[in-house]
Amino acid sequence: MNPEKGFKVEKLQPVNPADPRGATLQWQFPPGWEMAQITNYYRHAGQQFGQHVHHGTDPSKNPELLFLAKGRMAVTLVGLDGVTEEVTLEEHDTLTIWPGVKHSMKALTDVLIIEPRRTHFDPESPDTVPC
Repeated sequence: MNPEKGFKVEKLQPVNPADPRGATLQWQFPPGWEMAQITNYYRHAGQQFGQHVHHGTDPSKNPELLFLAKGRMAVTLVGLDGVTEEVTLEEHDTLTIWPGVKHSMKALTDVLIIEPRRTHFDPESPDTVPC
C-alpha cells in the first residue's frame, strides 16, 4: 500500500490453476481480522454507487475490503494525498480502502462485490459520509 494514497488493488491468483474442476481463490485477511458478516453487492451494468468516504469509526471500514467476484468496474478514488486516480477492477481483484479516501464506483458490466465485515452493519451508524 502506498501510504500517501490510502488504497491498494491486488489480483488474487488461483492456488490450483491446473485443477480441471475450476479455480480456487484464497483471500487472506490481515492478521487478527475476525469476520462477523459478509455483504454481497449485486450491481447492474451502468450503475454508479459509492460517492462517499469513511471516517473509520466502524472497524469494518478501517480499512474497507472489497472483492470483485464477477464483472468489471471503474473506481474513482481521491487518495489521502488529494490526487484523484481511476482504476478498473477486473474479476478476482481486491480493493482495500483506508479511512479518509473518497471513492465512487461504476459497474462496467453486471458485478458481484463481496465485502467481509468485522462488525454487523448498523444503519443507525453507517460510518459513511456522502461526498
